[in-house]
Amino acid sequence: MNIAGYINRRGIQRKLIVSFLLLGLIPMVIMGSVSYYKSTDMLLKNANSEMINLTKKAIELLDSQFTVYKMQMDTITIPAKQVLDMLQLGMSIDAGSTENLEKIFVEQVKSSPAIKRINIFDMNGDMKITNNRAASDQAEKASSFPWYKQASTAKDIIFGEVYIPKGLSEPVTTMVKTFLTPDGKPYAFIVVDISAEYATKSVTNIKIGKEGFAYLINRDGMVIAYPDKTKILQWNINKYDFGKEILQKKNGTTEYSLDGLDRFASFQEYPAMGWIIASSVNKADILESVNTMNTLFIILVIVMATFSLVAGVLFTIRLVKPINRIVVGLSEGSDQVATASMQVSESSQHLAEGASEQASSLEETSSSLEEMSSMTKQNADNANQARAMMNEAKLVVEKANAQMAQLTEAIGQITRSSEETGKIIKTIDEIAFQTNLLALNAAVEAARAGEAGAGFAVVADEVRNLALRAAEAARNTSDLIEKTIKAVKAGNEMTLSTQDAFQANVKLSAKISQLVDEIATASEEQAHGIAQVNTAVTEMDKVTQQTAANAEESASAAEEMNAQAQQMRIYVDELAGIVGVNMGDSGSTARGAITAATGGKRALSQIEGRKMKDQHMQGKSAKPKPGDVIPFDQADKDSFKDF
Repeated sequence: MNIAGYINRRGIQRKLIVSFLLLGLIPMVIMGSVSYYKSTDMLLKNANSEMINLTKKAIELLDSQFTVYKMQMDTITIPAKQVLDMLQLGMSIDAGSTENLEKIFVEQVKSSPAIKRINIFDMNGDMKITNNRAASDQAEKASSFPWYKQASTAKDIIFGEVYIPKGLSEPVTTMVKTFLTPDGKPYAFIVVDISAEYATKSVTNIKIGKEGFAYLINRDGMVIAYPDKTKILQWNINKYDFGKEILQKKNGTTEYSLDGLDRFASFQEYPAMGWIIASSVNKADILESVNTMNTLFIILVIVMATFSLVAGVLFTIRLVKPINRIVVGLSEGSDQVATASMQVSESSQHLAEGASEQASSLEETSSSLEEMSSMTKQNADNANQARAMMNEAKLVVEKANAQMAQLTEAIGQITRSSEETGKIIKTIDEIAFQTNLLALNAAVEAARAGEAGAGFAVVADEVRNLALRAAEAARNTSDLIEKTIKAVKAGNEMTLSTQDAFQANVKLSAKISQLVDEIATASEEQAHGIAQVNTAVTEMDKVTQQTAANAEESASAAEEMNAQAQQMRIYVDELAGIVGVNMGDSGSTARGAITAATGGKRALSQIEGRKMKDQHMQGKSAKPKPGDVIPFDQADKDSFKDF
């Protein structure tokens, strides 16, 4: 079909088609434009906020990093105290002190990747100590370094600008601590060259989007930290307009073009060093999602325009259909819908009754489930108590075993004490025997000597020794007997404790038996509850079957109603779309009456035929689900969710 020619030939059709296009496209274009500009503005604001937050975070990290370096300066200063004291007094530093301190500096540089060099200068600016004499110019004065002017008037630690010193191949920032005499004059400087890469890592590690990054510039606009290391101390942004704006404002945002790319930048000053942290991102990266959405929207507009044009042409073609056919078809459909509605009404009534019975059964089921839940909970509680008591019984048995072991040990102790007692008693017996012999000898000697009695004295001394041994043995015997008595008492007490433990175990066993009985009773009641649930489920099944049967009838009638309703909607759409057409027809009423009579019978016959067909199919296939016969919409599903 030549759509352009058709539109040109039809006046009213052309207006309708144009209306279709305008009604479809104008709202979409307006909404798309508003959405594009709003999304663009929101993304730019979000990107700006993110970049500002990242810049603030980088400043905080820089502060933390420089604080750490200051702490390292304190660590470096401690071993240099002796040398510093010599410099303050104007003394020469001996070779031993120089060598020892330089060795310490070498180790400190090795232990810290960020530190590249440590030097000490005296008040005259002469280098006295360095960790790397081979790479240092000993004749180089402190005044030749960029940090000297600032350090000579400083009272504490300062950080110098980033530069590449002699003897090193990479940029560094210099940390200098000035030591002052009591009258405020500097007498020494400890100079630590810190790798600029390490010092600014918190900035160069920032990644924004796909290609966004952050960098550092000094107060002159020279780049001192950049992801591309070839630009460090080589690229000065002061020669660009955006660079001049950054150096002038120090804080804010800007948009600029560089290397053919539109970029968005956020920058903030780092006051402690006079540096500026800038974050830069391609504007295309920020707006990538919006541009993609805009492209899709343009495609959608083209598709909708094509669809609206085709739909408008097809719609206008259908307007030329005879009005009489529409009126007759509308009348027939109306009668058939009325007949089918009656069938649906009856089936719906049966369905409601089944639903009511189902609700009652579910109520009983709910009650039984509550009882089951209560019994189950009680069973669980009893089981927990039984477990706890079994654990307690275990502890009691373990205690009894331990006490029995102690009792055994006590009995063993008693046995050993008894053996020792026997030995001592035997010793006492021997001593007594010897004492008797000595006494006999003493008597004999006394008889022989008469008044002299010299031999009697010797015998008497031996008797005394034996008496001492007898006394010692008696004491040992007394101690052992006391220990034996204590051991016997301990054994008796432990035996009683063991008896109590076993009695407690018997009581716990009785309690456990009682709990088991309660669990059994609860289980029986639970089984009874389950039986009630089964009964209720059986009743629910019967009601559900009846509901399904009614639903089948409702489905048949609903299908007929749906078909006729769709046909009616088509006719009504065609009729309503025509303006100014005379719909009067003298024969329409008669035809409508005839159609009402025949249409109702046809609807009933169609329903009955469908019922018979469904019954025949039930023998060959599984029973259909009610939800498949009558597809509920969301509102219907929500109304039955409580059942």
